Amino acid sequence: MFSRLSINSHDSSDQPSPLTSSSSFSSLPEGAHLSIDTAVEQSDAPDYAILCVDGLSSAGLFEDAAVIAQGYLNEKPNHALFLKHLAIGLFETEHYSEASQIYQRLEAMPGLANDTEKRLWIIEALLNDHRPGASLDEYLRTPSSEESTDWEEFRGRANWMKTLPDLRALVQVSFHNSLPDPEDLASCLCILGTRYREGGTHEAASACFEIALKINHTSAFVLSMSATNLAANVPLNETDEARFARLQKADDLWEQLLEIGPYTDGSFEVPHAEIYRRRAELWKGIKISYYEKYLFKYAEIIKSPAEFISVAKVLRSNQNTDGINTIAYKERAERVDRLYYEALHSLEYSPTYAPQKAALVYGWRVDNLAYGDIDPERQERFLRQKMELDGNPDRLLNFMGKAGGRDREILQLLESAEQKFGGKYVTLVKDQRKYLKNIEKIKKSSANKPPDDTLKQDPVQRSIKRTRVAAGWHAWKAQK
Repeated sequence: MFSRLSINSHDSSDQPSPLTSSSSFSSLPEGAHLSIDTAVEQSDAPDYAILCVDGLSSAGLFEDAAVIAQGYLNEKPNHALFLKHLAIGLFETEHYSEASQIYQRLEAMPGLANDTEKRLWIIEALLNDHRPGASLDEYLRTPSSEESTDWEEFRGRANWMKTLPDLRALVQVSFHNSLPDPEDLASCLCILGTRYREGGTHEAASACFEIALKINHTSAFVLSMSATNLAANVPLNETDEARFARLQKADDLWEQLLEIGPYTDGSFEVPHAEIYRRRAELWKGIKISYYEKYLFKYAEIIKSPAEFISVAKVLRSNQNTDGINTIAYKERAERVDRLYYEALHSLEYSPTYAPQKAALVYGWRVDNLAYGDIDPERQERFLRQKMELDGNPDRLLNFMGKAGGRDREILQLLESAEQKFGGKYVTLVKDQRKYLKNIEKIKKSSANKPPDDTLKQDPVQRSIKRTRVAAGWHAWKAQK
């Protein structure tokens, strides 16, 4: 991570160091010590910067904390907190000689001994470590050889940095140009967290995103990246309760993102339809009601006929999860019907421009309602519209036949089909007429023939009579 120069321990620099007074040297001769400037700069550092380096260090991400701290030290070379985090980062990455110089400096600053005494005895033992490495002063003073990068360009360039060392180098370059504002720093942490997640370091990724949200929770980029991380960053052996909490937190972040307006050019960080699609995917197979609600909203916003049909089929496939005629079942059926209705108002499924496709949709609308026997009148209306489009009366005939008591209407429909199509309908018309004649004969014969015994026509009365007869028989037996 840290840029390193070849060091000769007996050479000194003519340039003043940002960490030492003007009389100090950029490298240490054997046994020499830095000339210490004990002025402590604790204030005037942005709160979000302190939150960032403290959070990274607490999460054990010492190297990343050091990179951020080093960036701020360019502006505030005597800030004790940033010095401490840089020293820890150097020490953890085995840059012992450089770390020792900072710890000497911190030791001399009033009120800071407790922060360093745990490591100081190790550092003192390493003061004579002469392994090749950059002197701290040279490291902080020398700008990167790379082209300076503005923070506005950082995100675009960071996406090309696929490894953590490359990304950290870009952070250093950006700090040389200017200090980041809260949103820039939070965005930097989000990209850093993404690289950790891609490398399988889930806890480090979570720490980066949590700190980013503390620094800035109103940035569209930070919210979208954090929500994406929560969805993808699955810990090992996660309990059901923990998974639900993680997904709920991601869902809440997506909800917050919906409330943020567009950028100045009118674009959004993530289009609203895409937000609902991601929220639906979040709950797929986990909480069906959320999954369906967000999927339906996605289809409503995107207004694509293909998506209307696709989402409707998904919702219909979930109908077996609820009992027929339950509230959830009926609500889902109405949402499906609404999607089919929207599809019919597109050119692709228009009854005017695509009658065959429209007929299919009307058939699907009937299928959707028929399984739970929802609104038979609406089903019949859809079947008539379907018949008008494709000319096929078969489904309507079956529907009317099952309803019963509509034999005359069925005959009229068959006669109309006979005139249009002939074929099988000729035979069906004959059969239906014959059936109706037989029904009329039975009715007439029944009306003209008086019943011998009204009790024969009434099963209830017959049952009562049998009971009375039996009771009389038992009474007669008792008298005997």
